[in-house]
Amino acid sequence: MRIQTIPFSRLLKLEVPQLAKLVLGIVEKHSPESLLIEKAFNDFDLLKPEIESLIVGYGPHPLTPRIGAERQKRLLYATSISFQIRGLVRGYINGTEESVELAKQAVNLYLLNLRATNEEIINEKIDQFLSGIDANEELENAMLALGFSPYIDELRSAHSTLKELVRMRNASISKRPKGVTPVSIKSILEGIKQLFNRIASAKLDNKELDYNPLISELNETLIRYASLIKTRESIIKKKKETPVIEDGATELTGMMRNMRVINLGDFDQSMDQKKADASSSKPSQLPHESNEA
Repeated sequence: MRIQTIPFSRLLKLEVPQLAKLVLGIVEKHSPESLLIEKAFNDFDLLKPEIESLIVGYGPHPLTPRIGAERQKRLLYATSISFQIRGLVRGYINGTEESVELAKQAVNLYLLNLRATNEEIINEKIDQFLSGIDANEELENAMLALGFSPYIDELRSAHSTLKELVRMRNASISKRPKGVTPVSIKSILEGIKQLFNRIASAKLDNKELDYNPLISELNETLIRYASLIKTRESIIKKKKETPVIEDGATELTGMMRNMRVINLGDFDQSMDQKKADASSSKPSQLPHESNEA
């Protein structure tokens, strides 16, 4: 009896640790010492930390939705300031020429077309815009005179909150266990294969020992995993071969199947017949009698 082979590379991430734990349990159950495979078993058992590291993916971080909302809020305040500047330049909003020019230069330099840049550039531009106001009393007074202070305060608050949320998320992610990589999966699968090879080698070298109960139980597990792989690939193949049809198109297709194909010639003849029938059904008109003598 030989150990079954399966396409290990097609196992899913969370199937690998399950299979490894099952193999460890089965081999341990059949007394590796008595089968002279204790060294092989212990070597594979050393992979337990890597086996335990293959955990469910974390998915989106809990802070990500808040970060997205704060990011939109920050852009909204920056855009509001840009719109205010446009109003000032076009004369829709009152302001001294000197104040308008100072505010216009700062806003156009740092806040114009922010959406067209990446996150890091946006962060730096807003940092420089706010620090520029803090460092330039004349610019700060111009913003105050033009009534921009509430918008700038809101922008400052949103910008600060956003940076803090991003810092907290990064700190949280950095604390997650490392090592959940394809390398870990590969080493575990290689460990399983080596263990099976060493069991097969021990079986050849120790013909007086009965390895069949161990191999039989291992094969039951391996056959089940092979079946999982085959079923999954069959489903994927079927999905690829099935054309994707929108619900509306499916309904229309069903309706068309139930429709009778009409020959246009028959349709014209039918219409002519209906016209003839309509004419014959009209009441006959009596000839007009003249009142003249």
